[in-house]
Amino acid sequence: MPHPYSSGTHVVEPTGGRAAALLLAGALAVSFAIALALGSAGIIPRDDASDAQAASEAASATRRETVLTETSTARAGGASAPTGASASAGATDGTGNGGATEGDAADTGTAPVIDLTPADLDALPSSTAIEVVSLAGGTDRSGSPTLTEGHRAAIEQALARVSELGDAGFVLVDTASGGAIVYNIDASIYGASSFKAPYALYVCEALVETGAISLDDRISTLLGASGIPISGTSAWAAYGSASVRDLVAAAIIHSDNDAFGALRNAFDQQGFDDWVRGAGAADCVFDPWSWYPTYCARSAAKLWCEMLAYRERGTEAAAWLYDLCGQTATSFLRDALADGGALVHDKAGWIADADPAWCAIADAGIVELDDRTYLVSIMTGMADTADARERFIALADALFAARGDIA
Repeated sequence: MPHPYSSGTHVVEPTGGRAAALLLAGALAVSFAIALALGSAGIIPRDDASDAQAASEAASATRRETVLTETSTARAGGASAPTGASASAGATDGTGNGGATEGDAADTGTAPVIDLTPADLDALPSSTAIEVVSLAGGTDRSGSPTLTEGHRAAIEQALARVSELGDAGFVLVDTASGGAIVYNIDASIYGASSFKAPYALYVCEALVETGAISLDDRISTLLGASGIPISGTSAWAAYGSASVRDLVAAAIIHSDNDAFGALRNAFDQQGFDDWVRGAGAADCVFDPWSWYPTYCARSAAKLWCEMLAYRERGTEAAAWLYDLCGQTATSFLRDALADGGALVHDKAGWIADADPAWCAIADAGIVELDDRTYLVSIMTGMADTADARERFIALADALFAARGDIA
């Protein structure tokens, strides 16, 4: 059964025993209902769910309830959102990324971006060898650049260390030249929380910009049409509802699983599949068993290419969303580039599970460095450990050290 949980806060991630959890569903449903009622009443404090609670949530993954979207901007009962839920545009994130002013398109001062669309990334080769190609002119791979011997050796060495612990796929694209370094970009790898920012892009681009919803609309933080309940002990459950704005901010900055789950439960059936297929990421369509898709580095890069195009629209929502992505509390890309003065807008994912299929360390986003803009996606199936994170960061560092070869 696919994994309903991922890296982030406010939920215990089940580690095996999924079949047993399903057999215990009937007995656990009662305890879950009690916990949910207590959480809604604010009786249960903000802390981790018990193992039984987590198993109950997994066993209840097919439940269906309707999410009611409210338009009132007042908090229910005058309560405030969980600490750290909202983020003001223009705030400094403490990691070196300054925020843009809300409503203003970011003035990056970087080299011009070629007319790159998600569909252009279909021309990237699907290969288990490290390849360097050019997308200049859209889909033309002629005149491909080459890696220096030293850069290729460094990437191969870093990749070999990652591959000892799990599968990997990556793509780095210089959006000014169209040059790209790619490897195994169609390998299906669990993305964990790396998908939270692309999903927020869907909410903003497909729903907010069209007027279907407002960022200040309130949605249920209990159960939803998608059928996967958020943690009954989550602080969000105590409020019963929260604004789209607060939930998106918490999901991106703090990788809050329950905030993300509330968004998915509310909006999965409002055109998500059409939108994600339109971006060329059909491997990310709605899954009733999980909020987090197993997808590939190519699809992740396509979704961030769409994010880049959305940023260029310069709308209030676009500037706000892009700024949030520059404030992610956990960023392996930012760690890799900490000494280079890079501006990183990304979303990472990380999880360790007893089942290797649900292990991941991944990061994807947009990097502005040396007056150039890069699309990057690195996905690995490594279980999240300190050693695995170091290996991931070393791979990202080796890739960006070779960026001059694709300029």
